[in-house]
Amino acid sequence: MSFSLNILAVLLVSSSALAQTTAISPAELEFFEKQVRPVLVQNCHSCHSAQARTVFANLTLDSRGGMTFGKSDEYGFRSVEDKVHIHDMHATILHLLGLDHERLTYRYSGRDFRLTDVYGRVVDEIIA
Repeated sequence: MSFSLNILAVLLVSSSALAQTTAISPAELEFFEKQVRPVLVQNCHSCHSAQARTVFANLTLDSRGGMTFGKSDEYGFRSVEDKVHIHDMHATILHLLGLDHERLTYRYSGRDFRLTDVYGRVVDEIIA
């Protein structure tokens, strides 16, 4: 379970980093270097580095590029291939936590709701 939580933390950090275009503060950098990087080195670096014999899921942790999935237009503004909706990311994160996103529902005003609405799918292509 802790490995799934580590993956969740990496996904949340990377998705929030994609959403923000501001510079990283010194406090955030210090937190990353002291709390996040050691976990990545200990648990992930052997399979996700440039020195690995086989790099899993096309994800390397020793470069700032990280992982790319799909393609964008020539300006990098819109996805044009292998689009992933936020509902798909939620379904994938819940899957990594061992939860079925289609069964995780709550009732409100007589209707069943779920985090992934009706669109979410697990994106198996980005899971190692």
